[in-house]
Amino acid sequence: MTEQFSYTLKVPRDRVGVLIGKKGEIKKHVEEATGTVIEIDSKEGDVVITAIDGLKLYEARASLFLVTSWVADTAARHPGTASVPTHSATHEALR
Repeated sequence: MTEQFSYTLKVPRDRVGVLIGKKGEIKKHVEEATGTVIEIDSKEGDVVITAIDGLKLYEARASLFLVTSWVADTAARHPGTASVPTHSATHEALR
């Protein structure tokens, strides 16, 4: 049997949409890039990341932090302009 690792974090409910992205593209991108499974409870803000590789789990966690931080920082610098990053902006933030 293969061992799995998981990490649970809580995000503010106003950031849940950012993690999911338009049509789920941000979540899907992070899952594909890191080989993880991400479960998001949008009502509570609970996020569970599961992976077979502990390093990939850490990469997914860091990617989600980057995405939410990027949006918060952009919104603070340019009020009214940042809600959900575009696919290309998210892709650049995850590089």
